[in-house]
Amino acid sequence: MALQQMGRLDVAEPARVMARLCFHFSRKVQARHDEVQGEVLFPWGRCEFDVVEGGLAVRLSADDDAASLQRVREVVDAHVALFSRRQPLAVQWGQVTHHR
Repeated sequence: MALQQMGRLDVAEPARVMARLCFHFSRKVQARHDEVQGEVLFPWGRCEFDVVEGGLAVRLSADDDAASLQRVREVVDAHVALFSRRQPLAVQWGQVTHHR
């Protein structure tokens, strides 16, 4: 069973923000993106992005390990903050859920 957490990042140019994050992550881990979706594979979990109206939908997942999911979230949060220093942004996270 896997743990998942959904979030939303309200941003005016979601495709640009997603591309920038995925490009940055691709320097150290496997990452890919197109105009509407992105995926980053960390050793401890995964982050998926979907461009939606007015922002990005963010889905985190990790094997049944809360610490791994938390680590993915912390990395994503830190990089969103880093890339939005002039106009600070933050992902609004929902509850952690279990999925098969």
